[in-house]
Amino acid sequence: MLAGDEYNRELYKVIKDCKSDLHETALAYTRYCGTERGKLVVIVLDNCDKRTLPEQLLMFQAAQWLQNEFRSLIILPLREETYDNYRDRPPLDTALKDMVFRIEPPLFNYVLHSRVQLVLKEMTRNSSSNTLSYSLPNGFNVEYSKDERSYYLTSIVNSIFVHDAQIRRMIVGLSGRNIRRALEIFLEFCTSGHITEDEFLKIRQSEGRYALPLHIVTRVLLRLNRRFYDSDNSYLKNIFSTERDDERGNHFTRFAILKWFYNHFGSSGPTGLKGYFPLSTLKRDLVKFGFSPKVITREVDYLLHGQCLVSEDFREAGITDEDLLRLSSAGFVHLDMLSNISYLAALAEDTLFPAEHIAKRVSDRMGSVQNQYNKQMVSANAKELVDFLEAQRATIADFSEEFIAGSDYRDLTDIQAAVNAVRAFEEKIRDPEWADFESKFQSGDVLEGTVRNCDQKYGIFVNFTGKITGLIHKSKLPMGYVRMNEFSRGNRIRVRIENDFNAVEQKISLSLVEKNDS
Repeated sequence: MLAGDEYNRELYKVIKDCKSDLHETALAYTRYCGTERGKLVVIVLDNCDKRTLPEQLLMFQAAQWLQNEFRSLIILPLREETYDNYRDRPPLDTALKDMVFRIEPPLFNYVLHSRVQLVLKEMTRNSSSNTLSYSLPNGFNVEYSKDERSYYLTSIVNSIFVHDAQIRRMIVGLSGRNIRRALEIFLEFCTSGHITEDEFLKIRQSEGRYALPLHIVTRVLLRLNRRFYDSDNSYLKNIFSTERDDERGNHFTRFAILKWFYNHFGSSGPTGLKGYFPLSTLKRDLVKFGFSPKVITREVDYLLHGQCLVSEDFREAGITDEDLLRLSSAGFVHLDMLSNISYLAALAEDTLFPAEHIAKRVSDRMGSVQNQYNKQMVSANAKELVDFLEAQRATIADFSEEFIAGSDYRDLTDIQAAVNAVRAFEEKIRDPEWADFESKFQSGDVLEGTVRNCDQKYGIFVNFTGKITGLIHKSKLPMGYVRMNEFSRGNRIRVRIENDFNAVEQKISLSLVEKNDS
């Protein structure tokens, strides 16, 4: 028997030899922790859901090997699409269905609310000064309490949820169920220079109740911190773009690609997966209308990078004709933006017009810092783009129909929603009554109106003058308001303008002002 230093040297050699075999070492660790100490060993293969399809399937096989080799619990995150599309095929068909858990991402509004609350607490805890300041363009320095920073964040959050149908859905759609990306968009929103000092003043006066107008919220999402719209640096891409070197410049290539996948979204592709079709099928259907195969491939790559399309194996580069593609949630958002006048006006700034006189008119409007974003300029730029697109579409459609009987090119490139949006916008900004009301009042103002209608489904409609009518939503009214005499038709009531309004939207959100309210 060995003793003393000689024993320790021999023990060292044995331990060294054992630790040189990493597999045996891992087995020993799991046996010691899991069996001798009675602990559950958990192995997490983190971030596998962010890998490509082949890598995810490979990691599933690796997880099976780990499970057989070590006494442990293996946690493997996979993309929802990967499991749904391949659960009946090898190797996922061997997965124990009772051990599969679907984790839905939390709702964006809950995450945003909790994160904003956390930020406010951190700002209050870490700040040593009682006052902060910002400078106005005229040189004045405005000081305000550090607590008033909460007004700003509250107003930003309020702006998103007041315009819930448009803005929250837009952010969630662009992020594609990726909450981290949605929060990144929100952060860009908070730091945008398009929220001017005038808006800051309204936010401060209303103590955070003020909601930014929809056109400003849309402008922020389109331009971020840039004065001019740039598709390459925006979450919202230009779907009517072409390049100078294209032999047959067709501004509808990206739009036609998105529309084609939209039309086939509910159909099953060659592999049986709903909405997934190979690039070769897309090319076959578009080339006959004069779209270049090379340009189609280039624009598919662009739309993949812009998250508007998703490939079956989640790659964003190196796509071949055999790869399967599908329209993503961001792609749906881009198609919905066709009726958004701010989006159309922004696209005019980033579109390569073949006629110099059109480009010159758009450029002249962009050059005016004071007027670039006013309603008249927005209307003119949007109309410039839509008129050009309609003319190009008609020319190509006429040519296509000469060679292809029953050509569906017109359906594939239909932009009637944009035409209607421009026409409606032009009509609304000509309404002098709404424009005058907008110039006199803003969010937070208290005024008197006449009850026009007390509706159980929507709430109380309050008329101020002529065609100017606002709504107190039923959620802001007491129970049984329909039967209360004070809300009878013709009665005068005091209300507060809850969020900003303009002559274009012709909508005013109101809240009831109690009699003892100042």
